[in-house]
Amino acid sequence: FDKARGLAMAVALCGSSASALIMPLLSTLVIDTYGWRAAVPIINGMVALVVLPILWWGLHSRADEKRTDETLPLHAAPVLTGVTNVRDAVFSWQFFKIAGAASLFTAIGIGLVTSMVPVMTSLGFPRTEAAAIAGLVGLASFIGRISTGFLIDRFNSDVVAGTLVLFPVISCLLLLNVDGSVMVASIAVFLLGLSLGAEVDVVAYLAAEKFGTARYGTIFGFINAGWFLATAIGPLLISLSYDMNGNYEQVIKI
Repeated sequence: FDKARGLAMAVALCGSSASALIMPLLSTLVIDTYGWRAAVPIINGMVALVVLPILWWGLHSRADEKRTDETLPLHAAPVLTGVTNVRDAVFSWQFFKIAGAASLFTAIGIGLVTSMVPVMTSLGFPRTEAAAIAGLVGLASFIGRISTGFLIDRFNSDVVAGTLVLFPVISCLLLLNVDGSVMVASIAVFLLGLSLGAEVDVVAYLAAEKFGTARYGTIFGFINAGWFLATAIGPLLISLSYDMNGNYEQVIKI
């Protein structure tokens, strides 16, 4: 995709937004009914029932058959542009800026999102209400993903990215001043979800825009490596901060 690459990426990446909307409520229901030990295999089993059939039977099309049919003429290969030496890309200042910003943002954002139900309960909301508020992350992520894909196809991607990074700042300020208001808490979570949904789009788009498509898979893979490491570290650090301080206020302030 060239003309609408941002929107195409946004649509392809919407699955995680849908899961972020559903899973807080579903996991809370399963834990309350069966306990957290039973919830792990139950939820994983649900995921397997959906994902495995798609992987085995749902990712094939007539286009795949044409590509593997030796009796048919080969289609012209897509023109690949941009950096051809991966080393030049991953040691560039642009790469460190994109990968570093994505990792730092992910560590904080994912850390807060995965702890959002206990954060809400620590602010005085009942568990069911806390799960419903946390579920807004998924809806907001979906909206943020699609709208960001639309915007970066039409406006400067650096400006769009810089603007969206400000949303979690507003979200944290609201969380520090919730005072039992469901509306304020919902707006805070919604803004955080918007930024998280937008982040994936922006980083994927920027990697293609700055480095081209010739070695896109490998370059974006390096960015993803830092991304996933941050996904593992962020929730751990936020939970550790809670154990040390007895609340999430210090994390939100930081």
